[in-house]
Amino acid sequence: MRNKIGTALVSLALATSAQATLITNGSFEDTTGVLKSNHGSWKIFKEITGWTTVSGPGIEIQTNRTLGNVDAQDGNNYVELDSHGAPNTNSAMSQILTGMNVGGKYELDFFYHARTNNGNNDNGIDVFWDSFSGSSLDSFDFSNIVVSIADVKYRDNQASGLTKGIDGWFHYNVDLWATSETMALTFAATGAANSLGGFIDNVSLRAVPEPATLALFSLAIAGAFASRKMSKK
Repeated sequence: MRNKIGTALVSLALATSAQATLITNGSFEDTTGVLKSNHGSWKIFKEITGWTTVSGPGIEIQTNRTLGNVDAQDGNNYVELDSHGAPNTNSAMSQILTGMNVGGKYELDFFYHARTNNGNNDNGIDVFWDSFSGSSLDSFDFSNIVVSIADVKYRDNQASGLTKGIDGWFHYNVDLWATSETMALTFAATGAANSLGGFIDNVSLRAVPEPATLALFSLAIAGAFASRKMSKK
């Protein structure tokens, strides 16, 4: 019985591990990094824990109620990538993910909030998923776009078939596949570079267990419970 329960616990650990997010600092609560400018309730960073600027002036972190009526979807901080600063304000940030299962399926979740009611894709955000090789990331491939959020306004309640939450945030859920052991996830501002753009928060990436792994987990748990019932008789 102990062996079967042990097998079940190992399977449970594997399943739990598969569901843990692979993203570091997905809610941007840890702002340890290189600070470029401090504006009180919002600051611009070249990099923070887990994330690096790959284009534009930097990663703009805003705190709850910076704008008076917007709170983070998770925690106290969220990111705006139409960042304040020269030479342009549209920025992009990336995170490098190592030890990926080539051909493996992953589930990306993140939340988006439009800032303005302006047209011309003022709040646009694109997401890229690139294979990566090298010592540092300084670019991303525009052909590897996996999500494009365009022409969403602050007052809109629908975006690409999604419904805005009561907190004003849209929830995006996307399936991705790893094409190399090291991948780069990038969020980039698009549209008018006017320092007023869309927000990102609560980014997570989880490995999707293969059917065989799920079947093993189910059998192990069933065996453990069956053994426990027999031991009580």
